[in-house]
Amino acid sequence: MVSLITLLRNNKFINQDDIKSINYRIFHMKNKMQILKNIVCKETNINPDVVNARIRNREIVQVRQLICYFAKLNNLQTLQQIGEFIGGYDHATVLHGYKTMANLNENNSEIKRLINNIGLKLELKL
Repeated sequence: MVSLITLLRNNKFINQDDIKSINYRIFHMKNKMQILKNIVCKETNINPDVVNARIRNREIVQVRQLICYFAKLNNLQTLQQIGEFIGGYDHATVLHGYKTMANLNENNSEIKRLINNIGLKLELKL
């Protein structure tokens, strides 16, 4: 799959197939992010609409961090795009969320079980 940046860097002519390919990839990745969000919210019993709100409640923050963890783990989008998806956060917040969940996965049995459950469901859906 050819990216728009690669085509522009190489001064290549962009044809209709390249545009379709890029549009498909963008749509496909956004769809995967939405599937991820829905699975995480269902597993944690959190309303998906609340995830994007600027709420700093522990449960909501952990849902955002789980989304960051799985999105980065599966290379679904860039850190900046993941941050925008979860409510307009920057790349550093996404990276912090990923590292926090990775650490909790090693040290907290409840979070480890949750991550394993979500991971199994994601394997079936993504």
